[in-house]
Amino acid sequence: HLQGHVSRVREQDARGISRTSNPSVRIGVDARHLTGGNPSGIGQYTLALLGAMAAAHPEHDFLILSTGSPHKAKPNAEQALGNLLERPHVTHVHRSIINRVLNFSILLTGRPSFERLFGVPVDVIWCPNINFLPRTNTPLVVTFHDLSYAMMPRLYSLRRRLWHTLVRPKAIARRASALIVPSKTTAMDLERLYEITTPNPSLKRRGIEVIPHGVDEMFSPRPQPQDHGV
Repeated sequence: HLQGHVSRVREQDARGISRTSNPSVRIGVDARHLTGGNPSGIGQYTLALLGAMAAAHPEHDFLILSTGSPHKAKPNAEQALGNLLERPHVTHVHRSIINRVLNFSILLTGRPSFERLFGVPVDVIWCPNINFLPRTNTPLVVTFHDLSYAMMPRLYSLRRRLWHTLVRPKAIARRASALIVPSKTTAMDLERLYEITTPNPSLKRRGIEVIPHGVDEMFSPRPQPQDHGV
């Protein structure tokens, strides 16, 4: 659970410096998938959860990372983030790096690091989906929505299968400090296919947190005056 991981970061950061006197935590969010325009299901998940966390925790700072063309990718990300950017504790960090070049560099060298991409130290990094993940010394919290690409690869195009092979989801799952999944089924798939075990203190891993997807308020009908007494 992201907030649970944040609460432990309050006590001690990566450098071992006590931070109990300061409740503020800087959370990095890898939002590179928001630059394509018209956010998909994962994009909507990212925006809804990020909006809920920002509203519930104004004491924390949120740094949202995007990459790509400054003329297309950056405006797309800003449009997707919308009113979130009006909050004083939410900052959008965009790096004008061609994504194919960035992904190739990460694949070969692991660089540039997340620390360099964010530009400032962050206490924890949330990745709402698997992607080419740079090197980092910062704790990672990664959401795995499902493992259909591993269980039913025939449903994916050759290009998408190659992408998943190069991204190396199994290495990501084992590298993360905590994993978020929307169902017990996905949790069991991770345990079975990627051999992700219960929390392991020696690896500073919390294990797998099952957090079902919620329903946005826009889908909840609001009581109307004529509803009273019905």
